[in-house]
Amino acid sequence: MEFTSFLKQNQMVSKNAKVDFHKYPYKHLIIDNLLEDEVYKKTVEKFPSFIARAPKPHGSIGETKLTYDAFIYGFSSLDCGQNKDNGVFFLNSSFFQKFIAEIFELRFTNYIASSCHWHKGSKDQRSKTGFVHCDWSICTAQRRHNKDVSVGTIIEGVKYDDDTAHRQPDAVKVMRSVAYLYYLNNPDNLTEENGGGTGMYLNYDQKSLVKQVMPINNRLFAFEVSPDSYHGFLGADFDRSAIVSWFHTSPAYAFHRNLNKIKERAKNSKPLTERWIPNEEAWNVENDLFYKNFFDKPLKEVL
Repeated sequence: MEFTSFLKQNQMVSKNAKVDFHKYPYKHLIIDNLLEDEVYKKTVEKFPSFIARAPKPHGSIGETKLTYDAFIYGFSSLDCGQNKDNGVFFLNSSFFQKFIAEIFELRFTNYIASSCHWHKGSKDQRSKTGFVHCDWSICTAQRRHNKDVSVGTIIEGVKYDDDTAHRQPDAVKVMRSVAYLYYLNNPDNLTEENGGGTGMYLNYDQKSLVKQVMPINNRLFAFEVSPDSYHGFLGADFDRSAIVSWFHTSPAYAFHRNLNKIKERAKNSKPLTERWIPNEEAWNVENDLFYKNFFDKPLKEVL
């Protein structure tokens, strides 16, 4: 496959990397044996030091009642620059971002939100299963130029989970468009009974689970974010570790790409996006600088 050949051009990628692309229940990618052995080893060695910087479980999501029971540390640009010998750099590199853009046929901004997640679990007390969601969210990023062209612009120092009209008016709004999880530092020989995977669903109901992507070490699971990319963490009987990140597009571009699905949301009187702060006025996609590149009339008339 041409994508596999492109990926293996990078010296940090294992020669045994295997790329599989799927379209059901939504577009997703699984890469096994992604990183070269020494690069993977160094990534594992660094992971605990990052998680140690997360002082407590993440807790609530935005200002909603939803909870995500995990320790989370958000990477900074400095983290990427200081870790050029391991996966933290590679997974946030312009090279990898370009690869993901090509395989999903998307046009990204250079903004990346990147973090590591650790769910505490044991045989006696499994970690809490997460809520089902889409990640179909408008978020906030800083307006700044990244001078290091080898790394994407890491979103930091700003309230990322912000989709409101009035907060941070000088910031730029971006749309989550591809999410990925890179699994590492987990037990070997896992089965679905151990949990810890990422569930893929047909809707917001946990009973609609159709696939579990297991957290196999050195595996990357990426999927296109859309109004129906339903997924969630499945509770585990072990400590589950992953690097979790998002690549972004212009909101207007994302709305245009998913227009039929958005029309369906509007028809059913659902919010057009998943809201972080549901009790405040939502940011209007018509304020996107690129809106007129995709639509020639107000969104209300489009829908």
